[in-house]
Amino acid sequence: MSAQRSKDAVPSTGHFEFLAELVRDLRAEGFGVYSHRYEYLAFGSWMIDVGTRHRRLRLSYDGKEGSLQVSRGMAGAGTVSAWEDIETSSVHGVTPDLRDRVLSLVRRHLA
Repeated sequence: MSAQRSKDAVPSTGHFEFLAELVRDLRAEGFGVYSHRYEYLAFGSWMIDVGTRHRRLRLSYDGKEGSLQVSRGMAGAGTVSAWEDIETSSVHGVTPDLRDRVLSLVRRHLA
């Protein structure tokens, strides 16, 4: 494996390890993951839709700006017709603290 390919794999691996832990924690609290997108070339930005069949949160992490945006939506017929932005906060990278923060946001806005 070339040195560049190995170097590129490190951040991606970290993201998916973070995601796997988050999904396990969400499932333990009765929430599902409905969609996910990860953009390695956009500073590791990602978006995840979580919640229940009818109530969803979209959490969007902007890796360049270091921000986490939270939007709420109601699902009907399997899709969310409109998202309402409810808060944006600064974050300092993808860390275990961020996972705890995401879980806290989900509990607060979907409980």
